Amino acid sequence: MFVRNLKEVELTERFVDWGNGTSHSLLTIDDGLGFAVCHTIVRANSEALLQYRDPLEACYCMKGEGEVEDMDGNVFAIRAGDIYVLDSTTGIICAAARITISFSSASSTRRWRAPNGTT
Repeated sequence: MFVRNLKEVELTERFVDWGNGTSHSLLTIDDGLGFAVCHTIVRANSEALLQYRDPLEACYCMKGEGEVEDMDGNVFAIRAGDIYVLDSTTGIICAAARITISFSSASSTRRWRAPNGTT
């Protein structure tokens, strides 16, 4: 058993400030559990174009509200208490929310990619 804290993660390579927000990789492939958990904050008045290439993901909005837009232009309002689920082919535009993401397979810290393939 172990306990890991967001503040502790911020002092490691598991913390990434990617411009429009931050990601805390709470569980990664290095933890050997077969899945990953990431706490992500998308900054207010910003948007992030993201796509994870391999895993399925479930995203739970813990605080705030925003929107998620899929690559077909469908827009979904997201508020605290909402969960949205994506497959590995769906890129999204996410705007302003605090989200905890669980991935179906373990990943390393910097696994996310923009839909054009860049990291």
